[in-house]
Amino acid sequence: IHHFPPSYFFPLLKWSVTKVQNTLWQHEANEDVEESNGAASAMSDRFALQGKWLLIFQAVLVELDSEDDPGAAVCKLPWYSGIFMGMDDIKDASTATPTEIELGQSWKYVNDHLTPCLTNALGHPYDKCRDHIASCLFRICYVQRKFINTYKALGNENGSQSSDDPDPGIEIMNKLSSIRDSDKYSFKEKNRALGTARKFVSCCVHWGDAKHEYSEFIIPLLPLAFKSLQTIEGEASSEDRGIEADLVKGYRYAISDISSSCVACYGVSDDLTLVLDVLKEMSSHEYWQIRQATAHFLRCFQGAHKFLFTEKQDETSLSIAISLLADERREVSTAATSTLTGILAVFPQAALEELVSKYIRIANKVRGC
Repeated sequence: IHHFPPSYFFPLLKWSVTKVQNTLWQHEANEDVEESNGAASAMSDRFALQGKWLLIFQAVLVELDSEDDPGAAVCKLPWYSGIFMGMDDIKDASTATPTEIELGQSWKYVNDHLTPCLTNALGHPYDKCRDHIASCLFRICYVQRKFINTYKALGNENGSQSSDDPDPGIEIMNKLSSIRDSDKYSFKEKNRALGTARKFVSCCVHWGDAKHEYSEFIIPLLPLAFKSLQTIEGEASSEDRGIEADLVKGYRYAISDISSSCVACYGVSDDLTLVLDVLKEMSSHEYWQIRQATAHFLRCFQGAHKFLFTEKQDETSLSIAISLLADERREVSTAATSTLTGILAVFPQAALEELVSKYIRIANKVRGC
């Protein structure tokens, strides 16, 4: 199916979507199933089968990439298709108008039938399946966005997909960003769903394009990443708290990954402002681990973007670092000191002298009182 138009493998797409729909675990209200040891093996086999169907679907989904796959983009057969087809078939294909089942129709089928199924399985009990669900959601957002951009660039904005069709990326983002505040999950399932969201962020960082994934997915999920460092209230067993500790550890790695790997060098200054707004909000959070993570994130973020910051953004980053210096927790103030050192290192001499004079006057006033 590589480089072939979507109509040639649309039955395969429908088959893979149907298999995922029929087998994938789904969230149900008030469900808190605990499998016995006797059923653990059968449960594992069932989940392993679900993972295989998800992998097959991803393999088909990659072929809908209209930017990397000319067959999906222009709905024409590749030059080597004559090896596999008869001369009559090639002649019919070369004189045919755009195929009946176009790329947009394939995407509509995926969005209508599979996206709701995947978003309802965010709290899947099997870790490997959560990996596959997160990567499937990322692929849907990533490839669909490139499909829309390709048709816009060709001046065919409505193309084969109606502009009234909902954007699956918006639906997925709304679902992920509302996990922590949702009351439909049990304690254990909420932690699993948050783990899926973390894996989705990781896919955006390592597989996505900075210009789009950073702006459209990572920045909106940044508050969720910071708030997930806070333990969830409610009664829980020691086993559940251990799972939660692993989740917090994973989000620490995710936040560190974002701060050091993502550089918003694509010329959209508003995205830098949005990140600083999130950091400003998190710097006053009641949970001290979140304030500490904010200081560490700001140190890396400011170091990577110091030559892209406007004067106002420099002032904002400086005010966040200074506000954390007086934190009641030593861990936070120590992290803020390192952040402030990095910020001041790139300040011009005149600005440093003005800043020193300002705080000397403030200190003298305080001492005089």
